[in-house]
Amino acid sequence: MTRTTQDRFISRAARFLRAEAGNISMLTALLIIPLAGVTGAAIDYSVALNVRGKLQQISDVASLAATKAISKDPTISDAKLSALVKTIFKASGGNLNFAKKVTSKMIRQGNGVRVEAKSKVSTNVIRVLGIKKIDVAVFSESAPSVYKKVELALVLDNTGSMGSDGKMQALKDSANLLIDTLIPSGSTEENVKISIVPYDVTVNIGTGFASESWLKDTSSSGYNGKYKHWNPWGGGGSNWGGGGSNWGGGGSTWCGLVKPANTDYVPVVSPDTIETYNEPCAPLPDIQPLTGLVGTLKAKINAMQPSGWTYIPAGLMWGWRTLDPGNPYTQGKPYDDEEWQKIIVLMTDGVNTSKWSNGKLFTNIASGAGDAKTKVMCKDIKKKDIRVFTIAFGVNSSSTERLLKKCATQETDYFATNNASELRAAFSAIAGNINRMRLTR
Repeated sequence: MTRTTQDRFISRAARFLRAEAGNISMLTALLIIPLAGVTGAAIDYSVALNVRGKLQQISDVASLAATKAISKDPTISDAKLSALVKTIFKASGGNLNFAKKVTSKMIRQGNGVRVEAKSKVSTNVIRVLGIKKIDVAVFSESAPSVYKKVELALVLDNTGSMGSDGKMQALKDSANLLIDTLIPSGSTEENVKISIVPYDVTVNIGTGFASESWLKDTSSSGYNGKYKHWNPWGGGGSNWGGGGSNWGGGGSTWCGLVKPANTDYVPVVSPDTIETYNEPCAPLPDIQPLTGLVGTLKAKINAMQPSGWTYIPAGLMWGWRTLDPGNPYTQGKPYDDEEWQKIIVLMTDGVNTSKWSNGKLFTNIASGAGDAKTKVMCKDIKKKDIRVFTIAFGVNSSSTERLLKKCATQETDYFATNNASELRAAFSAIAGNINRMRLTR
């Protein structure tokens, strides 16, 4: 019934009740009064119910939006949450016809909220009975209830400079803390999978892929020079120095080292894409694919021993490969699986001091070539909606700091650290961010 029709009904009913002439008895008139009241009540309460339904919808949207805001920033103030709720009600006010004096209230409840809303609906028919308004009240409660699952690649610097000032032990302690935070002791959590990718100028993929078609054996190719995982900061191996030396690859029995491919900008490998690097693997541990076994993950981290020069793209690419659902690692979920979030944490304590060219390794050089490849790789990784956190640990290069900051998905996903306590704080913060990321509605 439109407002015009309602007003016409009221006018005629009033005239009818005032009429003194005619053949209708007073008894009949008195009988019509309650009938008109019942009909009028049905009309007005129908309008009120319609307002209540729309008010409930707006309250639901507001509570979900506020809960999502808390998930993104647990430190958000109640004042900002209340302002968000009021903005949503204001924007939706046009859908509340007949509603008067709409008010809303936000009540924080841990990681969720309760939104209460009230309104008054003016009556059109039963006002003749003295009922001028109908009170309408609703509430909506929302809390994080769906846990997003996580695939996380820890790409960790295993180079020789990590052997100074207790850096390697600080890294182990910090990475183990992150694992304990994401997979608490005694947890049977299957929603967090982590891979460990130690790197120096290359990575160790282990010997389990020896028969794969994408791996090309170069043991008899006769490259000039030799490469060993030596430590120029002391602690094992020979210091062969020599800026720009060609350390190619040698003739040793293959133990899992690989050379970065010239086309190393995509994670999927094709036949003969990856060449073996036939030099001693020790002390570079092999990659640990995605797993939720805490003991396995910590054992891999604790096996790391500093040695070698730095080539960030090697670790970054193989970290990406552990998350990719295609070969060589197949544990990763499809990119379009909305239940899973893929994440990379890239940590380094130095600049790119090496480069690969046509299967040959050059060390103790400027970082330009390695930086350029890192930059492109970071961009391609983020295009796949992989969240990237980066950590600089005692890095004394402004260009490398800029590189890592730009590589991170957000500026706040980059951490500059200078000592063990700061490194630990960075890993702890990242673990907290990941846990908050998992809470969605």
